[in-house]
Amino acid sequence: MELASSPFQSESQFEALLDQIAKLKTANTANGLDYDGILPDGSRFHITRPPMSPYASTLTIRKFSAVYRGLEKLVGAGFVTNKGARFLEACVLARLNILISGSTGAGKTTLLNALCSKVPLNERVITVEDIPEIQLSQPNWVRLVSVRGGEGRSAAMKDCLISSLRMRPDRIVVGECRSSEAVEMMQAMNSGHEGSMTTLHANSTNDALTKLETLIIFHSGVDIPLKSLRRQIVDAIDIVIQVKKTADGKRQVEEVMEVVGMENDTITRLPLFKLTGEKGRGRLKGTGQPPTFLKRFEERSIVLPRDFFDPAAHDN
Repeated sequence: MELASSPFQSESQFEALLDQIAKLKTANTANGLDYDGILPDGSRFHITRPPMSPYASTLTIRKFSAVYRGLEKLVGAGFVTNKGARFLEACVLARLNILISGSTGAGKTTLLNALCSKVPLNERVITVEDIPEIQLSQPNWVRLVSVRGGEGRSAAMKDCLISSLRMRPDRIVVGECRSSEAVEMMQAMNSGHEGSMTTLHANSTNDALTKLETLIIFHSGVDIPLKSLRRQIVDAIDIVIQVKKTADGKRQVEEVMEVVGMENDTITRLPLFKLTGEKGRGRLKGTGQPPTFLKRFEERSIVLPRDFFDPAAHDN
């Protein structure tokens, strides 16, 4: 971020602009103090007003690259290795349920878009988002977006997800699980909607599963035994992909982990790929452990080289 001079002559001029933006059809607000929405050029905006931001109103605009970034583009940018990309594409085609975790700005949505680009065009995909960020080329794609507002015109992410289950989806893609929608997302993954994907804010693959646990416990409204909850998570999630943003701004896949099963009350995990090497120059490499779901690749005629999971082979 860089300091820039203000283009506004006065505070009232700035407030007049905010009034204009707040009247856009895409603007959502629950309390009249903060607004989320999309500008006509596709940029995402967020407004806060006093007393929520007590000293002055704020306007944040997040612009997205006009260049569509598919999985191949991410390989070229160093986000993921060619080998890692081949494996993730195979996971999408094999209809594995995928959870992408990482911090803010780490590239979760970028990777989600890239993986969605590999979904076969004949499948019906329903996307559920708080702010529209997912871009698909599938002809049978339905987008649902949460709405905050009064007069009976509000629809939370949870409401959108419940509605999506009635629309005969082949796959459900949730932009981000951050609240009660985590419960519905897990149930959807456990009810035949294989190949579904979502993202979550977390610092590691292990933290992602712990946070998913916490969200479900907090928002389910019922007392779920921990062992039973973890069994449902194991049945719902096949792989967790951790992405990170380095100090120099580079975004990379840090780890790909399989959720294997249960041992007593503990979820067993299997690291498949890990970022190794110096900071900022790390490279995603296989751990040498093949996943336990290779049969699902075979069932869908997805062929990988026999030595694919050997860390010394096919590293490009």
